[in-house]
Amino acid sequence: MIERRALPSRIAMSLCGGLFIALVPATAAFADAPGPTDYNSTITAIETDDRLPLPEGVGISIEGHDSFLALTVPRGVAAQVPGYEQEPYLKIDQDCTTLENQRSVSTWYNKDRFGGDIATNVVDNDADADWKVIGSSCSVAWHDHRIHYMSPIRPINAEPGDVIVTDSIALTIDGRDVVVHVQSELFAPPSQLPAIIGAIISLAMVAMMWRGTTLAVLVFPVSAIGLIVGGAQYVWAPTATGPNISVVIFPFIAVTAGVAVYAARHRGLLFTNGSTLLGGTMLTIWAVLRLDVFSFALLPTSLPYWVDRCCTAVVAVSGIAFVSYAMQQLWRMSVVRPQTELVTD
Repeated sequence: MIERRALPSRIAMSLCGGLFIALVPATAAFADAPGPTDYNSTITAIETDDRLPLPEGVGISIEGHDSFLALTVPRGVAAQVPGYEQEPYLKIDQDCTTLENQRSVSTWYNKDRFGGDIATNVVDNDADADWKVIGSSCSVAWHDHRIHYMSPIRPINAEPGDVIVTDSIALTIDGRDVVVHVQSELFAPPSQLPAIIGAIISLAMVAMMWRGTTLAVLVFPVSAIGLIVGGAQYVWAPTATGPNISVVIFPFIAVTAGVAVYAARHRGLLFTNGSTLLGGTMLTIWAVLRLDVFSFALLPTSLPYWVDRCCTAVVAVSGIAFVSYAMQQLWRMSVVRPQTELVTD
């Protein structure tokens, strides 16, 4: 009797592939979270109409290096943020309720860092505001396009250290007019040395472990590295800026797969290789989504930038190796057709 193992291995690969397809679109909702950039925006001055300090507890800051302008007020203090055409755009009531005018052109234009599509069928700056509650924490953060450079292409002839943007934003806080002055500075491209070192380290580990067919045991520690790096990115950004949850989800699934690899010693090679394929696939997706950390000067993380780049390179190379290794092993299993002797009386 012939036992065919091709079908189970193909099923395992199909399940992993299906998970790949299902999870990739899910990240699109977080595509506009704070990301790597070559610009750092700062508040140079805050002016009030009466030249008195702002009420205690009021905070105005730039988050994500140059991505969001954030406003926080204490309970009992109201604030209004007019849009680009001075229409009602955002407001925080005294009870901390935060509202957004759905008829404001700014609501739609600020959906994306470089300007979102405007819903012309609902925008009407002259109509009564259509307020939608978007929070209750006495704080709000929004893509204000006056605080950053509005192009993914670096400005021509600009040098690192040049001030690329200078502008001001008008607010009303506690009934007083407030003007926030900002500027944005260009930074030099990053060194590729940390990425190269990370890739070399990973290649060395893979070469040593592949020869002994024990590469799968690396899935857990490499996934843990990815989870730490992703976690540092996720917690770095304030909640109001919509931090990218995918940077944590993918390595978390990979960590789970790494644990399964250790547990699979009593479950057979199919389970081991399937878990390795799943972990490698998740790590590869994670690394692809973070490739821009190698290209931009400033990263959305609390880790030293060289650590982030080095670890991302380790995860990227290892993830591809895990996928290749698991596919190779599953292929070998699919073509093995052991003979089982028939016992007859």
